[in-house]
Amino acid sequence: MTERCGACGTDGVTNSTGRFVSRDWLRASELKTERDALAKAIRDAAVKAGICRAGVALTGPQLLMLCDDMATALRPNV
Repeated sequence: MTERCGACGTDGVTNSTGRFVSRDWLRASELKTERDALAKAIRDAAVKAGICRAGVALTGPQLLMLCDDMATALRPNV
């Protein structure tokens, strides 16, 4: 159930410890979880394709390059 903070007027919820958590923070946390899941899926696909080692920490640009490398490898030679 959503409530409004008395001090700042933002919408949010009170968690199990009694701490008020804003809806913006909850949304940011949800987006981070989704981003991390996408990054893991890209890395796992690259590992299965044999172009990346398992357990390697990758940055956003490196993940984008892996996507490009996989797309190039899948494209038929013309």
